[in-house]
Amino acid sequence: MPLPLPPIPASGGAALKEGAKLIIRFSRQGCTNRPFYHLHVGDTKTEPYEQCIEQLGTYDPLPNERNEKLLSCNFERIRFWLGEGATVSRGASRLAGFFPIHPDSYMQAWKNRIAAEQPEPPMPKKLTWRERKKILMKQAEEALNAPQDDNLEDKEKAVESS
Repeated sequence: MPLPLPPIPASGGAALKEGAKLIIRFSRQGCTNRPFYHLHVGDTKTEPYEQCIEQLGTYDPLPNERNEKLLSCNFERIRFWLGEGATVSRGASRLAGFFPIHPDSYMQAWKNRIAAEQPEPPMPKKLTWRERKKILMKQAEEALNAPQDDNLEDKEKAVESS
């Protein structure tokens, strides 16, 4: 009878391969309508739900009784892995503002500046039902008063005779 495999440690435990590209990212845990994320470091070629090298923190996106979204991180280990050459995923860099300045931060700041400099286009006036009625009546009168095309009557006669 084969021996059971040892349980996977909560802090990771996957083997670190030589020359592997590392990434710090979130992996979704929890259940339906109750997400919970683990911040972990792993190889870029593995899926986020597979065993990670090391778990660096957690993130609970649902607010608690004090309306707080909780994020806990091990900053020393994050600094270590960044020093080892790990990159940060887009989601992790947006949620966790403690990482060094990331290009996404620059791009978002640039977009915000451009949006602030441009004046907002004026909103079209919302017509009341009376104004809409006037416009429709005017269009109907113009259609009735429009000159009649003689060719149209000839075409109608041709259709009736055939």
